[in-house]
Amino acid sequence: MLLKISNKIKAILNGLKDPAYLIIQIRNYISNDVSLDRKHYYFFYNFFYLVLPSLSKKQPLIIDVGSNDGWFLRVVNRFLPKAKVVCIEPLSFLLPKLEVLSKKISNEVHILNFALGEKPVPNIEIHHYESHGISSILELEENNISYMDKGKNLSLVDKVVVEQKTLDLLFIDFPVSDGPKILKIDTQGYEMNVLNGASKLLSEQYFDF
Repeated sequence: MLLKISNKIKAILNGLKDPAYLIIQIRNYISNDVSLDRKHYYFFYNFFYLVLPSLSKKQPLIIDVGSNDGWFLRVVNRFLPKAKVVCIEPLSFLLPKLEVLSKKISNEVHILNFALGEKPVPNIEIHHYESHGISSILELEENNISYMDKGKNLSLVDKVVVEQKTLDLLFIDFPVSDGPKILKIDTQGYEMNVLNGASKLLSEQYFDF
């Protein structure tokens, strides 16, 4: 709790160099909205407010692979409250958090509970770590711990067996969207496996981003 408050205060202090960003941070602190550092705030601002509208005015479809507890979903709601979002999260204990969040925001949200990879697998293990944001099908090794993960609790809690599907198979029965389609993947080193399972979609240039 103290760490979260400290991070928010630090973000506000960093915003003193940019009054517009400072106002955003104060608003986030009061409303308990998603907190973004200055670099990430302007990245999402430029992308969602400047790039995307130039592409299309229609409702965007966002595929959030590795939704975790909904951080990116809150970012989308902050900038694109009318976007349709498909959250794909294999760890079932995180689904209630996503469901509660989906009812609080204005986005149309669909939550799917399985992993994505290069081929369908009925049972595949996910390494579930104490800091669940770094959980992955890949085993955590000392040489692939990023600077962002240092200091986190890296203890292995258990291995969770889940079903793995592919993006190509998922979109066979998925409603076609005529708006911009954005693919976001955060699978802790398993991203290329996910993309290898979307070879048909990628060859057809289905995703805009």
